[in-house]
Amino acid sequence: MYFSRWTAASLVCIAVLFSSLSNALKFDLQAAHSPGTKRCVIQYIGDNKLVVGNVVVGDGEHQRVDIEVFDKPHDNKYWNKRGASGEQKFAFTTHDDAAVYFCFTNTLESGQHPGPDTKLFISFHVDTGAEAMDLSEEIRQKKLLPVEVELRRLEAVVTEITGQMEVLKEREMLMRDVNESTNSRVKWFNILAMGVVISSGVWQVMYLRRFFQAKKLI
Repeated sequence: MYFSRWTAASLVCIAVLFSSLSNALKFDLQAAHSPGTKRCVIQYIGDNKLVVGNVVVGDGEHQRVDIEVFDKPHDNKYWNKRGASGEQKFAFTTHDDAAVYFCFTNTLESGQHPGPDTKLFISFHVDTGAEAMDLSEEIRQKKLLPVEVELRRLEAVVTEITGQMEVLKEREMLMRDVNESTNSRVKWFNILAMGVVISSGVWQVMYLRRFFQAKKLI
């Protein structure tokens, strides 16, 4: 019974901890004449990760909001929407480990004068990885309880985190090998440098000795 209570408490803590995998942002985007005012939200996302999100663009006259989603440095184009209005939904799977850019541009129509009120309200929400999983079909077929749904989602989150930890472990081992190799090269370089210095010193002593002997100074 004690173990069951401890497990339930742990799962609740995990749910709270990994709720940060869902990112939400709200802001006002000022309008400007072409090329407009651009604002980007950047998030690092791993390879082959599902990304699901939605954007809500507020009402405003004589303004056009363009949305583009891409990554760097690979420059994969994931989603593009010109003249977005109202609620927009998107979903894609990443191709590389990279920083994904969610960029919003607000352009004011020509002939209109920009001012403090020429802006649009943007609401942006994105889920990645296990948080983006759609379990509705599984819920319908297996008639899962809400607790079971959360357990499935948490299981997927833990699996994803474990995979990320394995990747980090592999990178750490690689960096350690590189570090050890570099240290070994530096050690042998220092030994070689010391050998050159000692050899140069011995040669100078012998040269000076012969020079003084030739001059009959010693």
